[in-house]
Parts: sequence; structure tokens; C-alpha cells
Amino acid sequence: MSRGAHQVAAVADDVIDNSGSVIALRARLRRIAVPPGTAELRVATPYGLGLPAPIASATADFTDAIRAHGPAVRLAALTGSPGEGTWTSGWSDLDLLVVAEHKAFGGIHEALTRYRAALNGAVALGPTLVTPGELTAERLTPRLDFALYQLQRGRPVLYAAPGIELPTITRDELALAAFRELPQVVITLRRLRIDAGPDTLRQLYKHLVLACRLVLREHGRWDAGPDIILGAASRLPGLTGFAVPSSAEVAAAWRDGNVGTVLDPVVAAVDQLLAWYASQLAA
Repeated sequence: MSRGAHQVAAVADDVIDNSGSVIALRARLRRIAVPPGTAELRVATPYGLGLPAPIASATADFTDAIRAHGPAVRLAALTGSPGEGTWTSGWSDLDLLVVAEHKAFGGIHEALTRYRAALNGAVALGPTLVTPGELTAERLTPRLDFALYQLQRGRPVLYAAPGIELPTITRDELALAAFRELPQVVITLRRLRIDAGPDTLRQLYKHLVLACRLVLREHGRWDAGPDIILGAASRLPGLTGFAVPSSAEVAAAWRDGNVGTVLDPVVAAVDQLLAWYASQLAA
């Protein structure tokens, strides 16, 4: 202060108090270095996402319930297959993203309980709840990075508050996120392979597709849809074509309880991918 520091602080655009936690300091620095921008998002009703009528109705009721919290709730969206137009009844999940102030989470929990009850076991619901501060400080998981990237490029949302601010996710950041996420997905895939059987087909197949999607991102490929992803991955250097049934066939076998016809080819593709991945990283 003897050198006039207090006078500089009085006219500075940004002032940071670094006497708090490192988390708070880094969040503030992130917002200064890479400020969030106002996002223009496409809002759609649940009835326009290709969902069965009872699921669309339950989703609409949930959206109305959280909108009642006013400005504390900033965004709600179904990510993954509903947003991509690849929803498959009896196979796909509902991956729900809600952005809200922490004080609103109690009411959102109650709305989620009613939402699950209305779904009546017809589909698995996987909610992701984050605060606006977590987004603007970019404390994000790789999957959340990808969800935001998709929303900012036209995938629909159920609700967006006026003037909502989101971090801009670039393809370079997604490639880095894929690099960070792939090891965990591969480890999970190996664990699922150990327990491979009729009851684990769904998880095994979905993690196979996810692992291939992440591998392709590292190669600069941005393919979408399980069949396209598996086809593109099987043409990577050192890999040969996967003999996996189509996603529709796998889903139908799962719904009908007749997984014996598809389990072996899925397991074979998993073994092939894991062996290839190990060879790529061999010392």
C-alpha cells in the first residue's frame, strides 16, 4: 500500500482476493482468462425427441416442475440418444443434464423423485446436476464437455434461461478430454469383459462403442451413431473389421431376452479392441 497498490485496485477491471482457497482462486482466474459467453440454444419439447408418449409426458412434467424454481434453474437437457435422434425403446437411457444454483437442488431432487416414479421403470434415468459456477470455472468432466459441445452446435434442450452463459468448448478441448477419459473407459471395459454374460451385454456393448468413439476423436474423427462408430474404428491401422451385429439387432436381442445370438460377436470385438489398444501402448 505504501507504493500505491490500493489505488491500482480501485481502478482495476478485475480484483482477485487470493486469501481464500486455491479452488476459488483458479475459478476466478479461469473466468478472467476465458470468460463465458451467452449461448443461443435450441429449445424443443420432449414430444419432438422421438420418445414414447408416456416418457415424453413424464419429461414434460419434470421440465415444468423445475422451471417453477425461476432463475435458480438455468438449463435442462436430455443428452445422448434423445438429442441425437437415435433413441431406441427398451435399450436407450435418459441422460439428463440440469444446470442450477446449489440452493435449488433440494427442489430438483424432489422433482427427480416424481420423474422416476412417472417413468415407472420403463427406462433408466441418469441425472447430472451441476452449478453455473462449475461450468464457467470449467470444472467439467469429459462427458460434460461433449454434452455442452453438442448443445452449442444445435442439439436441443428442454429449457434454457434467458441470457444463460456457458463456456465455449472447442474440438481441441474435446480431443484432450478424450485422451483423459479413454484410459478409464478401457479399464472399465476390461472389468466388464471379465463378467461378460447375458446380463452384462448392454453395458459391454455401450462401453465398446464409447471406447471406439474416444479412440476416433484422438484420430480427429467425429463420427456419430453406434454402427458408424464401430465401422470407422475397425478401419484404424492395425485393426480389422468388427463382426458385430447392428445396434438395432443388439437392442432387439436384449429386449427379447435372446442375447445368445449377439453376445459372442460383441465379446470378440471387445477382445479385439483391447488387444489392439494394448499393442499400441506396448513399451
